[in-house]
Amino acid sequence: MKIKALIVMTMTAAALLLPSCGKQPDKTSDANVNKPVEFGANITVSDSYAFRENDGRLYLWDLKTNSYEIFCTQPDCKHQTAAENADTKCSAVAPKEGYFYNYAFLYNDTLYSICTGELNEFLIYTADTDGMNRKLAFTAELSLCTMVNPVLDGGRLFFVGSEFEMNDTDSVGLRENYSLCSVDLSDFSFEKYMDIGTANETVIGKKSLLLYKNKIYFQHSEYSENSVHSAVECYDIDGSERMTVLEMEDSVNVWQCNGGKMLYVVSDDDDSHSQVCSYDLDGGGTEVLFKRDGYVSDVCMIGNRVFYMYSTADGKSEIRSAGVFDTSDGKDLTTEFDGDVYVSVLGHTSNGHLIHYQDSERDSFGLLSDEDFWSLKFENADFKFEQ
Repeated sequence: MKIKALIVMTMTAAALLLPSCGKQPDKTSDANVNKPVEFGANITVSDSYAFRENDGRLYLWDLKTNSYEIFCTQPDCKHQTAAENADTKCSAVAPKEGYFYNYAFLYNDTLYSICTGELNEFLIYTADTDGMNRKLAFTAELSLCTMVNPVLDGGRLFFVGSEFEMNDTDSVGLRENYSLCSVDLSDFSFEKYMDIGTANETVIGKKSLLLYKNKIYFQHSEYSENSVHSAVECYDIDGSERMTVLEMEDSVNVWQCNGGKMLYVVSDDDDSHSQVCSYDLDGGGTEVLFKRDGYVSDVCMIGNRVFYMYSTADGKSEIRSAGVFDTSDGKDLTTEFDGDVYVSVLGHTSNGHLIHYQDSERDSFGLLSDEDFWSLKFENADFKFEQ
């Protein structure tokens, strides 16, 4: 089966001039109230801020003012990486040469940053909310699988770990083993709950890691030459039990857990038809919300409305589109993108919807109002920085 990439998800950021002094998050914002954090590709989004990594440096996107600056408050800092200056003190760069930021987020009035570099290792640093007084707090003896977005819940970071079996003569990983893990940020205790599979036989849904009522849900698929087997499983933390929730011989992608409802998409073998479904995590049972020709992805339900992306083929090229389905009245609004337009949605906040918009004239990041988002008017975003 050919898995189609509907939108560009690579989060390379804007090529900006580095200012001499950056900005720190608002002290009255998510640092103290512990609002949810959404993880993406080199980005973490909370209601009032987003941290992004670009060119080995960390940037802060203030969503209240829609401003974007390098995350460093030191005056006259040149923002040199450890490779450029072994004695660098810049809080916007990873503290070790050969390492880079994956994620940064605020919790309990503390900045947490996750860095990776070597195989079978990742690092968690703590710092003040302005990035100062950075300290190494945790080192893992496995890699963080960046192909699956982590989940932060109740002070615990849940993630898929990758353990590489190494060749004795060099540093090449011969086999990558997946496992379900967590780190408790209160004392940095580590838990490895279960093994999932290996990278050469198992594909784990990028947004499928969910936590609901102390159960960790995840979706994985195994592909052979002419078939696919997909399953949604959960691990009961209290009972230390692994359970299968859904299982089918189709391509399945889980996209969201919304108030006990798990949204997922089932696609046929050639990705020509999809159905968007909701599974009740409390009582069981699946409801088919709507069906769509083509390959559906990036599903997100807010209230009664479901936002989604989809692609179809006319025999010569791929046609990319977006849609909104209203479950209350069955109305379906869609828009087809021009051939050179790519749109990806990075997060949803009370300050607007974060998008990356590309066409022949623009490669920009910005905030889109709620009205324009549900009207699919992506070009109306308040764009603040270019790629």
